[in-house]
Amino acid sequence: MTPDTSLRVSPVPRMALSLEETGQAIDLCSKTVGKLITDGELRCVMVGTRRLVSVTEIQRWLDRKSAQSSERGLTHDQT
Repeated sequence: MTPDTSLRVSPVPRMALSLEETGQAIDLCSKTVGKLITDGELRCVMVGTRRLVSVTEIQRWLDRKSAQSSERGLTHDQT
C-alpha cells in the first residue's frame, strides 16, 4: 500500500531570521544588520551563539523608519 500524499501540510511560518536572512528580507547586508543591532536600532535574541531577529521586530523597525521618513517629508520613493 502506498502512502497518501494528497494531503500536504504547509510549512510552519518563520518567527525569527538569522542576520543574513534579515538582511535579505530588508535588502541590507548582514554586516549592516549587525550594526543596527549593535547601535540598538534593531533588537535580536541570542540562541546559543546565533543572533536571531524576530519577524515582528523587523516590522517594527520598518514602521519606525517609515514614520521617520514621513516626519522628514519624504515619500517612500525618496527613502
